Amino acid sequence: MISLEQVQREVQFKPVMETQVMIPRIMVVDDDLELLEEIKEVLSFNNYEVEVLSNSALAFEKACELKPDLIITDLKMKPKSGFQLADNLRNI
Repeated sequence: MISLEQVQREVQFKPVMETQVMIPRIMVVDDDLELLEEIKEVLSFNNYEVEVLSNSALAFEKACELKPDLIITDLKMKPKSGFQLADNLRNI
């Protein structure tokens, strides 16, 4: 017969399996502020962590800091185009 103390000891020493749900992080870079807000709203509603940037010059540094799972970028922006941003990110 197993005593209550033995059961309590067994329970205390059993590892607890934690389940962590990874929430995908998406960074959106566009100079159209209205479009950024719409995309952010849709993606956030669908359980994505969303970071939006309207300044393409800061996008590279922010991407290095955040390490998003996906980057969506406008191709025609100033001062740095989406093509330049993609090239810079590809080389890291």
